[in-house]
Amino acid sequence: MEEKGVTLNFDSTNRDGRMVEADLSKVYEVVANLVDNAIHYSEPGGPVTIALRPGGIAGRPGLILSVTDHGIGIAAEELSHLFTRFGRSEAAKAVRPEGTGLRLYLVKRLVEDHHGRGWVESAGVGKGSTFVVELPAATAIS
Repeated sequence: MEEKGVTLNFDSTNRDGRMVEADLSKVYEVVANLVDNAIHYSEPGGPVTIALRPGGIAGRPGLILSVTDHGIGIAAEELSHLFTRFGRSEAAKAVRPEGTGLRLYLVKRLVEDHHGRGWVESAGVGKGSTFVVELPAATAIS
């Protein structure tokens, strides 16, 4: 992170204190993979923003975690391939030829194992990306 001069910003609008009931080590893997990818594909000096906000899945409260970079971006036609096994964008292959395309596949599997979902948004090549995961909130204990 320091060698690229990337700064990490955190923004939470989780004002009602929602929490997820999840395997901490698996959620850590999800967050670490998303943040690491954002750093690798960001332009030097660019910020990476990690945000946490309330959401909802199938009528249940949930939490949404997003990781936004201002890096290489993704062409619209490549967005659907990114969470597949060995799925990588052409821009990602150019920046990190040694990459395997398995990190986002792992993220998808871990999130789905926790009954959540994940997706990516990008305005196109050179315009950065936002990777999003949403997990159901834990039920309140009375």
